[in-house]
Amino acid sequence: MARTTLKLPTVANVSAGSTATLKIPVRPTYNMIKFAYSGTAITRAMFKNIRLNVNSKPMLEYKNADRLQFINSYYNRADNAGFFTLHFDRKELHNLTERRITGLGTMDMGTLDITMEIDGAAPGDLKLEAHAIVSEPMPMGAIVKVKTFPYDSSTSGAKEISDIPKVAPIMAVHFFKADVSRVEVETDRYKWTEADKTLLEDIQKHYERVPQSAVATHVDYLLEGQLAQALVAAGSQDFRLRPTIDTSGSMDIVVEYLDGFSGI
Repeated sequence: MARTTLKLPTVANVSAGSTATLKIPVRPTYNMIKFAYSGTAITRAMFKNIRLNVNSKPMLEYKNADRLQFINSYYNRADNAGFFTLHFDRKELHNLTERRITGLGTMDMGTLDITMEIDGAAPGDLKLEAHAIVSEPMPMGAIVKVKTFPYDSSTSGAKEISDIPKVAPIMAVHFFKADVSRVEVETDRYKWTEADKTLLEDIQKHYERVPQSAVATHVDYLLEGQLAQALVAAGSQDFRLRPTIDTSGSMDIVVEYLDGFSGI
Protein backbone atom coordinates (compact mmCIF):
# COMPACT_ATOMS: atom_id res chain seq x y z
CA MET A 1 0.00 0.00 0.00
CA ALA A 2 1.24 3.50 -0.84
CA ARG A 3 2.29 5.69 2.06
CA THR A 4 -0.23 8.46 2.79
CA THR A 5 0.47 11.86 4.31
CA LEU A 6 -2.31 12.95 6.67
CA LYS A 7 -2.95 16.13 8.61
CA LEU A 8 -3.57 15.12 12.21
CA PRO A 9 -6.14 16.77 14.52
CA THR A 10 -5.46 20.17 16.05
CA VAL A 11 -2.91 20.13 18.86
CA ALA A 12 -4.73 21.36 22.00
CA ASN A 13 -3.38 23.87 24.55
CA VAL A 14 -0.56 25.29 22.44
CA SER A 15 0.46 28.23 24.62
CA ALA A 16 3.26 29.21 26.98
CA GLY A 17 3.27 27.26 30.22
CA SER A 18 0.65 24.74 29.07
CA THR A 19 0.73 21.00 28.38
CA ALA A 20 -0.09 20.54 24.71
CA THR A 21 -1.91 17.36 23.70
CA LEU A 22 -2.33 15.70 20.33
CA LYS A 23 -5.01 12.98 20.22
CA ILE A 24 -4.10 10.66 17.36
CA PRO A 25 -6.67 8.57 15.46
CA VAL A 26 -6.19 4.82 15.87
CA ARG A 27 -6.33 2.15 13.15
CA PRO A 28 -3.58 3.24 10.68
CA THR A 29 0.05 2.23 11.04
CA TYR A 30 2.15 5.32 11.74
CA ASN A 31 5.52 5.39 10.01
CA MET A 32 6.36 8.94 11.04
CA ILE A 33 4.74 11.83 12.94
CA LYS A 34 6.07 15.25 12.09
CA PHE A 35 5.46 18.49 14.00
CA ALA A 36 5.77 21.88 12.30
CA TYR A 37 6.27 24.86 14.60
CA SER A 38 6.65 28.61 14.22
CA GLY A 39 6.75 31.72 16.38
CA THR A 40 8.98 34.65 17.26
CA ALA A 41 12.32 33.35 18.58
CA ILE A 42 10.84 29.87 19.15
CA THR A 43 13.33 27.05 19.75
CA ARG A 44 12.97 23.28 19.90
CA ALA A 45 14.09 23.30 23.52
CA MET A 46 10.80 25.05 24.40
CA PHE A 47 8.91 21.81 23.65
CA LYS A 48 9.66 19.80 26.78
CA ASN A 49 8.91 16.37 28.27
CA ILE A 50 7.60 14.92 25.01
CA ARG A 51 5.74 11.65 25.53
CA LEU A 52 3.92 9.26 23.23
CA ASN A 53 1.29 7.36 25.22
CA VAL A 54 -0.49 4.17 24.18
CA ASN A 55 -3.59 3.45 26.28
CA SER A 56 -2.16 6.06 28.71
CA LYS A 57 1.16 4.17 29.01
CA PRO A 58 4.29 6.11 27.92
CA MET A 59 6.20 4.42 25.10
CA LEU A 60 8.54 7.21 24.03
CA GLU A 61 9.91 9.99 26.20
CA TYR A 62 12.30 12.82 25.37
CA LYS A 63 13.54 15.64 27.59
CA ASN A 64 12.72 18.11 24.82
CA ALA A 65 12.59 18.41 21.05
CA ASP A 66 16.31 19.25 20.99
CA ARG A 67 17.05 15.86 22.57
CA LEU A 68 14.78 14.17 20.04
CA GLN A 69 16.63 15.83 17.18
CA PHE A 70 20.06 14.91 18.57
CA ILE A 71 19.04 11.26 18.40
CA ASN A 72 17.52 11.69 14.94
CA SER A 73 20.72 13.39 13.77
CA TYR A 74 22.82 10.54 15.14
CA TYR A 75 20.89 8.22 12.82
CA ASN A 76 21.50 10.64 9.92
CA ARG A 77 17.83 11.62 9.66
CA ALA A 78 16.84 14.98 8.20
CA ASP A 79 17.16 18.08 10.35
CA ASN A 80 15.11 20.95 8.93
CA ALA A 81 14.38 24.17 10.79
CA GLY A 82 10.79 24.48 11.95
CA PHE A 83 10.21 20.72 12.34
CA PHE A 84 10.77 17.85 14.77
CA THR A 85 9.86 14.27 14.01
CA LEU A 86 9.03 10.99 15.71
CA HIS A 87 10.32 8.16 13.51
CA PHE A 88 8.81 4.69 13.86
CA ASP A 89 10.07 3.02 10.68
CA ARG A 90 13.87 2.65 10.94
CA LYS A 91 15.53 3.52 7.65
CA GLU A 92 18.95 2.58 9.06
CA LEU A 93 17.97 -1.11 9.03
CA HIS A 94 19.06 -2.86 5.85
CA ASN A 95 16.09 -5.17 5.29
CA LEU A 96 12.85 -3.51 4.14
CA THR A 97 10.70 -5.82 6.25
CA GLU A 98 12.74 -5.04 9.38
CA ARG A 99 12.55 -1.31 8.67
CA ARG A 100 8.77 -1.56 8.92
CA ILE A 101 8.52 -3.95 11.88
CA THR A 102 8.69 -1.06 14.32
CA GLY A 103 6.04 1.00 12.53
CA LEU A 104 3.43 2.02 15.08
CA GLY A 105 0.47 -0.25 14.37
CA THR A 106 -2.68 1.02 16.11
CA MET A 107 -5.39 -1.40 14.98
CA ASP A 108 -5.59 -2.97 18.47
CA MET A 109 -5.11 0.24 20.50
CA GLY A 110 -7.69 2.05 22.57
CA THR A 111 -6.08 5.49 22.71
CA LEU A 112 -2.97 7.13 21.32
CA ASP A 113 -1.75 10.60 22.18
CA ILE A 114 1.34 12.77 22.40
CA THR A 115 1.83 15.26 25.22
CA MET A 116 4.47 17.94 25.64
CA GLU A 117 5.01 20.88 27.96
CA ILE A 118 5.38 24.31 26.40
CA ASP A 119 8.03 26.49 28.03
CA GLY A 120 6.71 29.52 29.87
CA ALA A 121 8.94 31.74 27.73
CA ALA A 122 7.37 30.56 24.45
CA PRO A 123 6.09 33.40 22.23
CA GLY A 124 2.47 34.46 22.02
CA ASP A 125 2.39 33.80 18.26
CA LEU A 126 3.43 30.15 18.70
CA LYS A 127 1.87 27.73 16.22
CA LEU A 128 2.17 23.93 16.24
CA GLU A 129 0.59 21.40 13.90
CA ALA A 130 1.18 17.74 13.14
CA HIS A 131 1.17 15.48 10.09
CA ALA A 132 1.76 11.75 9.77
CA ILE A 133 2.94 9.31 7.16
CA VAL A 134 0.74 6.23 7.49
CA SER A 135 0.28 2.82 5.89
CA GLU A 136 -2.19 -0.07 6.07
CA PRO A 137 -3.69 -0.94 9.49
CA MET A 138 -1.72 -3.43 11.59
CA PRO A 139 -1.66 -4.50 15.25
CA MET A 140 0.94 -2.86 17.43
CA GLY A 141 3.47 -5.70 17.56
CA ALA A 142 7.05 -4.56 18.22
CA ILE A 143 7.92 -0.97 18.99
CA VAL A 144 11.07 0.96 19.82
CA LYS A 145 10.61 2.29 23.35
CA VAL A 146 12.74 5.24 24.37
CA LYS A 147 13.31 5.53 28.11
CA THR A 148 15.37 8.09 30.03
CA PHE A 149 17.22 7.30 33.26
CA PRO A 150 18.73 10.32 35.06
CA TYR A 151 22.05 9.84 36.84
CA ASP A 152 23.96 12.28 39.02
CA SER A 153 27.46 12.07 40.47
CA SER A 154 29.38 14.38 42.76
CA THR A 155 32.68 13.00 41.46
CA SER A 156 34.34 12.25 38.13
CA GLY A 157 35.72 8.88 36.96
CA ALA A 158 34.32 5.46 36.06
CA LYS A 159 30.79 4.88 37.39
CA GLU A 160 28.94 1.62 38.02
CA ILE A 161 25.28 1.68 36.97
CA SER A 162 23.45 -1.59 37.58
CA ASP A 163 19.77 -0.60 37.82
CA ILE A 164 18.90 -0.07 34.14
CA PRO A 165 16.02 -2.42 33.18
CA LYS A 166 17.14 -5.40 31.12
CA VAL A 167 13.83 -7.04 30.24
CA ALA A 168 13.87 -6.12 26.53
CA PRO A 169 16.57 -6.17 23.83
CA ILE A 170 18.63 -2.98 23.79
CA MET A 171 19.22 -1.36 20.43
CA ALA A 172 21.29 1.61 21.60
CA VAL A 173 22.29 3.59 24.68
CA HIS A 174 22.92 7.35 24.49
CA PHE A 175 24.80 8.95 27.38
CA PHE A 176 23.78 12.62 27.36
CA LYS A 177 26.72 14.36 28.98
CA ALA A 178 29.38 16.09 26.92
CA ASP A 179 32.39 14.50 28.63
CA VAL A 180 31.62 10.77 28.80
CA SER A 181 35.04 9.69 27.59
CA ARG A 182 34.76 5.90 27.84
CA VAL A 183 32.03 3.26 28.12
CA GLU A 184 31.93 -0.37 29.17
CA VAL A 185 28.80 -2.54 28.96
CA GLU A 186 28.87 -5.87 30.75
CA THR A 187 26.56 -8.81 31.46
CA ASP A 188 27.72 -11.49 33.91
CA ARG A 189 31.31 -10.25 33.52
CA TYR A 190 31.19 -10.53 29.73
CA LYS A 191 32.06 -7.18 28.14
CA TRP A 192 29.95 -6.30 25.12
CA THR A 193 31.48 -2.86 24.83
CA GLU A 194 34.85 -1.61 26.05
CA ALA A 195 35.99 1.52 24.22
CA ASP A 196 36.90 5.16 24.49
CA LYS A 197 34.53 7.73 23.01
CA THR A 198 36.89 8.48 20.13
CA LEU A 199 36.97 4.83 19.07
CA LEU A 200 33.19 4.42 19.38
CA GLU A 201 32.66 7.46 17.18
CA ASP A 202 35.17 6.35 14.58
CA ILE A 203 33.44 2.97 14.27
CA GLN A 204 29.97 4.57 14.12
CA LYS A 205 31.03 6.86 11.27
CA HIS A 206 31.98 3.79 9.21
CA TYR A 207 28.30 2.82 9.40
CA GLU A 208 26.98 6.26 8.39
CA ARG A 209 26.05 7.33 11.89
CA VAL A 210 26.62 10.95 12.88
CA PRO A 211 27.82 11.00 16.51
CA GLN A 212 26.56 14.01 18.46
CA SER A 213 29.93 14.43 20.15
CA ALA A 214 29.28 17.81 21.75
CA VAL A 215 26.35 16.52 23.81
CA ALA A 216 26.48 12.73 24.00
CA THR A 217 28.37 9.45 23.72
CA HIS A 218 26.60 6.61 21.92
CA VAL A 219 26.72 2.84 22.17
CA ASP A 220 24.94 1.29 19.17
CA TYR A 221 24.32 -2.43 18.72
CA LEU A 222 22.55 -2.19 15.36
CA LEU A 223 25.39 -0.76 13.29
CA GLU A 224 25.06 -3.57 10.73
CA GLY A 225 21.35 -2.87 10.31
CA GLN A 226 19.87 -6.03 11.83
CA LEU A 227 17.36 -6.18 14.68
CA ALA A 228 18.73 -9.57 15.71
CA GLN A 229 21.94 -7.87 16.85
CA ALA A 230 20.22 -5.95 19.66
CA LEU A 231 21.84 -6.67 23.03
CA VAL A 232 19.80 -9.23 24.98
CA ALA A 233 20.49 -8.78 28.69
CA ALA A 234 17.37 -10.55 29.96
CA GLY A 235 18.30 -13.70 31.86
CA SER A 236 21.65 -12.36 32.96
CA GLN A 237 22.32 -12.14 36.68
CA ASP A 238 24.25 -8.90 36.38
CA PHE A 239 23.94 -6.12 33.81
CA ARG A 240 26.14 -3.05 34.16
CA LEU A 241 26.87 0.16 32.34
CA ARG A 242 30.22 1.67 33.23
CA PRO A 243 30.62 5.18 31.77
CA THR A 244 33.66 7.29 32.60
CA ILE A 245 32.76 10.93 33.16
CA ASP A 246 35.51 13.53 33.12
CA THR A 247 33.65 15.94 35.41
CA SER A 248 31.02 15.56 38.09
CA GLY A 249 27.39 16.43 37.40
CA SER A 250 24.18 15.13 35.93
CA MET A 251 23.78 12.78 32.98
CA ASP A 252 20.75 11.33 31.20
CA ILE A 253 21.01 7.74 29.99
CA VAL A 254 18.62 7.30 27.08
CA VAL A 255 17.96 3.67 26.15
CA GLU A 256 16.25 2.45 22.98
CA TYR A 257 14.54 -0.88 23.61
CA LEU A 258 12.88 -3.24 21.13
CA ASP A 259 9.77 -4.23 23.05
CA GLY A 260 6.01 -4.76 23.00
CA PHE A 261 3.18 -3.03 24.82
CA SER A 262 3.32 -5.21 27.92
CA GLY A 263 7.04 -4.63 28.54
CA ILE A 264 8.70 -1.77 30.42
